[in-house]
Amino acid sequence: MRQASPISPRALGKILPPASPAQQHDYFLQGVQTQVQTAGVLGIIAVRDKRDKRDKRDKRDNGERLREDRLWQRMHLWATTNGLAMQPLGQLTEMADREIVLASTSRFGEALRELVGNPTWQAIMTFRVGYPTHEALLSPRRALSDVLTP
Repeated sequence: MRQASPISPRALGKILPPASPAQQHDYFLQGVQTQVQTAGVLGIIAVRDKRDKRDKRDKRDNGERLREDRLWQRMHLWATTNGLAMQPLGQLTEMADREIVLASTSRFGEALRELVGNPTWQAIMTFRVGYPTHEALLSPRRALSDVLTP
């Protein structure tokens, strides 16, 4: 006879009624505090114009967003090969962008500007770096022969 598997917190969260806004905020803050307190390093990638996302086919200059993405990928690959873990912490930049969309008071945007410390640079990504406390699951990969063309 097959034994029933325990319900995961994720599955339980999908079944139960939604948490109140206060509970959601508390859960979010607890998660961020844990992430920040356990980080060996917190970092910010900043660019001159975070709205610069020119056409990727433009060979002369691919825009600051694409260059930031490439920088993150290189940093993440380097860290992984050196036994470090990296994780984006997108909440600050997402909330700053949301303040712009809603034309609301710039609390997160102002905090990011203070952290960057130079008004000519804009934070585009925040992240944490540290030594992992447990081994991460491997992500699925395709064979090199499946993605190379002759």
